[in-house]
Amino acid sequence: MGEVGVVIDLAVHDIDIIRHLTASEIVEVQPQLARTRAEREDTALLQFRLDNGVIAHITTNWVTPYKTRTLQVATKSKFVVADLITRQVTEYFGQQPDGSYSTRMLNSWPAEPLRKELEAFASAINTGEPPAVTGEDGLRNLQVALRCLGEA
Repeated sequence: MGEVGVVIDLAVHDIDIIRHLTASEIVEVQPQLARTRAEREDTALLQFRLDNGVIAHITTNWVTPYKTRTLQVATKSKFVVADLITRQVTEYFGQQPDGSYSTRMLNSWPAEPLRKELEAFASAINTGEPPAVTGEDGLRNLQVALRCLGEA
């Protein structure tokens, strides 16, 4: 991992998720980066403002001794937590004035995401159909990541 840090290695995928879920472009980045054990940044706290007004943040690192990948989405009416490793999704909704709320476990995706990504890529090559994630998407994600690093 000496040639890239945690932003290019990991956060670029979360940037893609943010852009996809919001259907909006990132217009402002506020990165906080640290280097504790690696030659490049191994800890990143990245905050974003999107052109539709949404704010988002990513916390990622190579420092923790365990793997964790969670996605949290807060809306006006619900809070959703997705564990991207176990593929468990929990929705919290219906908050009452007394602080109580309802919880619902949602169906998670059945296939391993990296496998699905590679299958979709191979299918796009074989069929000529456009891929779900285009080269332009990848380029935009990389440009945001480079802005976080002060390189764009």
